[in-house]
Amino acid sequence: MKPSIYELMDTSPPLDVIEKIREESIKVEGIIQVDKCFVRKLGLDYFVDIQILVDGNIPVYEGHELAHNVKDRLRKKFPRIIDVSVHVEPNALPLKNLE
Repeated sequence: MKPSIYELMDTSPPLDVIEKIREESIKVEGIIQVDKCFVRKLGLDYFVDIQILVDGNIPVYEGHELAHNVKDRLRKKFPRIIDVSVHVEPNALPLKNLE
């Protein structure tokens, strides 16, 4: 009964599942770091909320493309992942011209 209650409570999967998702995400070229990774189980499937760090000086469209690359890679590698929400954070803010 305990596993059923955990599923009803929207609990996270085992830590090794989360670690595999983090490891696969960092393999995408252009990803500096995976900051946060939350995984929820729904039946036999998973929903992933992930925060990636990218070069803060790249254009927005490149960051957007990196987010799609992470999502596509995770869904291809782990067929039980049915949705991935990727939040992109800059690793370093661009320097502003102070003159």
